[in-house]
Amino acid sequence: MASMADYEELKSLYKRDGMEVLLVCHRTLKETRILKRIRKNEAKAGFEKNQLQQEARILPKLTTPAVPVIYDFWEDENTICLIEEYVQGVSLREYFLYHSKLTLMDMMTMIIQICEVICHLHAQNPPILYQDLKPEHLILRKDQIVLIDYGIARQLEKGERYKESFGSIGYASPEQMDGSLVDERSDLYALGKLAEEMLLYTEGRIPVYISRIVRKALCKDPQGRPESVDNWKQSWEKALAKKQHGIKGSKKGENRIRKEIAVIGNEHGIGTTHVACCLAATLRSCGHTAFYVNRSGKAVLVPVLRQRKEFWEKNGIIYHRKFAGIMDYGPAVIQTMPPDGIRVVDCGCDWQQAKEAELVIYVIGSRPWQDQEVMQEKVKMDSCILLITPANQGVGHRLAKELGEKVYALPLEEDPITPGKTTRQVLKGLLRHAGIV
Repeated sequence: MASMADYEELKSLYKRDGMEVLLVCHRTLKETRILKRIRKNEAKAGFEKNQLQQEARILPKLTTPAVPVIYDFWEDENTICLIEEYVQGVSLREYFLYHSKLTLMDMMTMIIQICEVICHLHAQNPPILYQDLKPEHLILRKDQIVLIDYGIARQLEKGERYKESFGSIGYASPEQMDGSLVDERSDLYALGKLAEEMLLYTEGRIPVYISRIVRKALCKDPQGRPESVDNWKQSWEKALAKKQHGIKGSKKGENRIRKEIAVIGNEHGIGTTHVACCLAATLRSCGHTAFYVNRSGKAVLVPVLRQRKEFWEKNGIIYHRKFAGIMDYGPAVIQTMPPDGIRVVDCGCDWQQAKEAELVIYVIGSRPWQDQEVMQEKVKMDSCILLITPANQGVGHRLAKELGEKVYALPLEEDPITPGKTTRQVLKGLLRHAGIV
């Protein structure tokens, strides 16, 4: 049986309420380890004893390199000791304070790794709730994130209700702090708070779909959060894949990977063609390769363009100054599709045409109250933005307040394929908010 005689004390790292954490070296193996020691005769030793015993029971069950290894545990008349792996690295808190800002891809990769650790805990039988997630408890060790300090982690017993507040203020879920019934979604709330903080240390503009993923975890009512951490992790994995898919090429201002932006309306004749044309022209004015794509079922743009002098057509693609449109002529015309670029898809009112889009712009008609439930459902999507046309800007403020979302108001344009300065500014703001430009 191990004892203190097997270890040489190197440094005291922490001492409070009867517990001391020391850096020690195994005398025979010459390995540096962590010693957690409780002196039974000191104040609050009973509470600390329970925490240490809980950690000694939980950690050996976990089979992932993202948690510390337990080496020894013993108890004598005066002390209780736990020996565990010394995780060398910097805490996420230290990384935030002393390193340069994260890229969005680094941030997403980190949050997915942290989710994987929590998923491993929740997959145990019975599930283990960590309950104290915060940057100080996450150690960056090379390319691995390690979750330490399992003092208040516990196995979830069905129907168990805690009678005291616990966890760290600013990260603990509302149900933890008021002593209500907790489950795996309490850890999910803490993950949401962690992701929210990480975004503050992330460079560049944050896409709207990223903000929505974070907000889903921060619902005060646990029933309003995703059903599991794994479910939430999948949203991050999709977002990371989307970001990787949309990496820009070497040519400045040009997106070398194909993207789709869908423009769809809540009623016929609301102006999806008008909005889609303005958007495609705005993207091209920003230096992007962008095409208007007609999937509305109506060839309304062709006769308009053919009346213009500076118009030409090749392989089913219509060009006019800084505008290019891919028309839907049906099977009678063979069209050469561009290998890259952003496609602004005019979907009319058909949501099926928008299912592959990375961003959905939902154009609201003059009677938004007729499909309020549909709107509330659609804006919960990770990448849906609301837009009001000139005919109904009066309802924009009310919708923004009721739905808790930004609503963009597009000015009236006489010529949608050569939009004016104000229209371009509105659309550029929308695209920046969505992380497209």
